Amino acid sequence: MNTIHMPVWDFFLTDQIKKHSASISVQTWSPELTNKSKLNPYELIRQAFPNETDNFFISFMFYGRNYFAPPTNEKDAYELLKTLEGKRTKIYYAIKKANQKHKIAEEWIMVKRMSDEDREIFAPKLMDYQNFLRLSGQSIILKSGSKRNALSLLYNNGFLQI
Repeated sequence: MNTIHMPVWDFFLTDQIKKHSASISVQTWSPELTNKSKLNPYELIRQAFPNETDNFFISFMFYGRNYFAPPTNEKDAYELLKTLEGKRTKIYYAIKKANQKHKIAEEWIMVKRMSDEDREIFAPKLMDYQNFLRLSGQSIILKSGSKRNALSLLYNNGFLQI
């Protein structure tokens, strides 16, 4: 059985692999993103993968020179929404198969400016950021774009069979 290590915050992607890929087992890991502001995203990805013999996936958000994982509580999500409003934020995904080079995909979003009440409503949705990205039709995300998204990256590398 093939195993992939997914970040602890990637609930949606982990569920998709478990539902659609019976031959893939999923383990979680906690990538270290703090104190990495001097690195560009590609250097961070190269340093983030812990070993060469397992399959790993990482995702993180990037704004300015700061890297961060999706928030795990509503207070942090509220503060993060306040920080991201009106600014272009990139979301990076990378996969590294055992003994191979990593492959990268990225998306970007721009979140609209919100009132405090709107932030309180949408902050819990940011904790499951993959579903948050799907809210662009509800005018929370003003603009977005991608080279490839996380699902296509997993599918093209054999970890998701839909």
